[in-house]
Amino acid sequence: MAGKDIQTEIHIRETAKKIFFKEGRFNATTQEIANEAGVNRALIHYYFRSRDLLFEAVLKDGIDMMHVKIQSIMATDISFREKISRFIDLVTQEALDFPYLETFIITALNEKEQSLILNSFDKIKTEVVDVFAPKVEAEIALGTIEPITATQFMINLLSLCTYPVVSKALIQKVFDLNEEAFRQLILERKEIILNILLKKKAIE
Repeated sequence: MAGKDIQTEIHIRETAKKIFFKEGRFNATTQEIANEAGVNRALIHYYFRSRDLLFEAVLKDGIDMMHVKIQSIMATDISFREKISRFIDLVTQEALDFPYLETFIITALNEKEQSLILNSFDKIKTEVVDVFAPKVEAEIALGTIEPITATQFMINLLSLCTYPVVSKALIQKVFDLNEEAFRQLILERKEIILNILLKKKAIE
């Protein structure tokens, strides 16, 4: 077989990412992935050796990409409110684009210790604990956030952003929402989340 083609490898990764994270097809086979990507199944094994290694590779890609985006927000010289606003945009859009990513991550961590995934999480952990937490604590000291631990603040932030998307089927059923109405509902939540997490004087 000829040398590896980076574009083919990327195409297979992106196809798998869509199947796993966007469509939630947890048990998709290498043949199904190959069919969707329009390649021979042998190519999946050539580039990734197995379905599990392909899964691990695209999961690591998703975590690494999230880390880069979070890092770019934290490094930007903007107000704390604007950082939170951009973070909400990032997490919300990621959740809408790939609604099953969070479920895959949790499942992977619960099922087995995957070193590549855990190493990627270490980068996000460093960004959250060493960079973001001190900023939260500084804002608490300034009085722009109600007294709360940085950990609780960040759990609240993530929960408010991601829970509605994780519960999409239930919310759509209860409130009789089509896809467009649901998406609009989620996008409208940014100001609501800001108002919940930050004191009024911090967002005026």
